[in-house]
Amino acid sequence: MESAIKTVVGVFLKSSKGKENLGGKEFQSLVKNQLKNILTGSEDNEAVKTMREQLDNNQDGKVSFKEYMNLVGYLAQAVSEQRCLETETPAETPVQESQPQAAANVQAEPQQAEPQAEKDKKKEEEKPAAEEKKPKEETNKEVEQKGAKAEEKKVEEKKAEANQAVENKAEEKKVEEKKAEANQAVENKAEEKKVEEKKAEENKAEEKNIKEEAS
Repeated sequence: MESAIKTVVGVFLKSSKGKENLGGKEFQSLVKNQLKNILTGSEDNEAVKTMREQLDNNQDGKVSFKEYMNLVGYLAQAVSEQRCLETETPAETPVQESQPQAAANVQAEPQQAEPQAEKDKKKEEEKPAAEEKKPKEETNKEVEQKGAKAEEKKVEEKKAEANQAVENKAEEKKVEEKKAEANQAVENKAEEKKVEEKKAEENKAEEKNIKEEAS
C-alpha cells in the first residue's frame, strides 16, 4: 500500500517536474506513458484534452494533485468493479479481453459521462449561486437609488401640491376682487340713487317755494 501511494505521488511529481500542477502537455504525457494499458483513448490527444477539462474543476486550465487523484480514484474504482464482475461471473468474461482492457472499458462510462454530468450539474448550481453572490455594495446601491427616486417623487408631489395651492389662492383672490368690485358697483349705484332722490326732493321743494311766492 505504501509503495503504491509513493508511486502515485512520484508519477505526479515527475510528470509535473516538481510543480503543483500538470499543464496540458504534462498531463498528456502522463496519460500516454503511465495509463496506456488501463485507459482507452490514451493516444487520442483530443480525448485526453477532454478528460483534462473534465477533471479541471476550478477551470484554471491545469490539473492539480487533487484533481489528478480524482482520476486515480476513478481508475481504481473501475478496476475494483471489473474484478468483482470477473469473480462473480468468470464464464461471461471474454477470453480475448485482458484485465487492463476491461478496466478501461468500465472506466470509459464514468470518465466520459459522469464528469461531464457533474460539470453540467455544477454549472446549473452555479447559476443561482452567482446571483446570490451579488455584491452587497451593488444591492445597497440599488436600495439607495430606489430610496432617492422615492424621495424625488415625494418632493415633486409636494411641489405640485404647493403650486396647486398657489394657483387656488390666486384664483380665490381674483374671485374676491371681483366680488369686491361688484359690491362697490352696487354701493356706487345705491349712492347715485340717493343723490338722485335728494336732487329730486330739492327740485320739488324749490318748485313749491316758487309757486308759493307767485301766489
